[in-house]
Amino acid sequence: DDQTPDLTSLPVLGEQLKKLDSHISEKGLPQAAKDDFEKHGVTINPEYADDSTKEALENDPVLLIATHAQLTNVIGIAGALPPQREDIFILGNSLYLGLGENAVKHLIPVYGVANHKIGRNLRSWLWRKTGFERPPSSWLNAARANLDSLRIAEQKVNEGGLVVIFPDRSRDKDDSWFIGVGE
Repeated sequence: DDQTPDLTSLPVLGEQLKKLDSHISEKGLPQAAKDDFEKHGVTINPEYADDSTKEALENDPVLLIATHAQLTNVIGIAGALPPQREDIFILGNSLYLGLGENAVKHLIPVYGVANHKIGRNLRSWLWRKTGFERPPSSWLNAARANLDSLRIAEQKVNEGGLVVIFPDRSRDKDDSWFIGVGE
């Protein structure tokens, strides 16, 4: 939508995102992510406990639950997925709707993710101050949109797809899940 920031317009990073988006169009999400890591000297070589895990990731409906600290972890996990799969979807921050049209085909957006604790970290504060992370119009609207996104994720799995979610654990002492995907 017109409120989605175009991350490809960012200085320096924008050109890299455009190249990655074009590569996704040519090679698919997993291979583009893997190639992006390899051009930076990092090889992604997934190992599986057994053949059934590899076969499931290649062919079956899958809900893959992973944790991450940075966007690079998300890209790394995408690069470890079977390259022949085109039905890979990532339940992720709506901020990334501005990554480019080919990347966005794999995104199921979650709204209000970093705003559940305003000022939680410097990155979130900077994104909000630059306009690249807007608070939802209301928490109720964000919750409704997120329920729709969870239904879409469920539908993709039911249709045989592979959906990756990244629930964000709380940094609080009670170690509870944040409201949203984790919950």
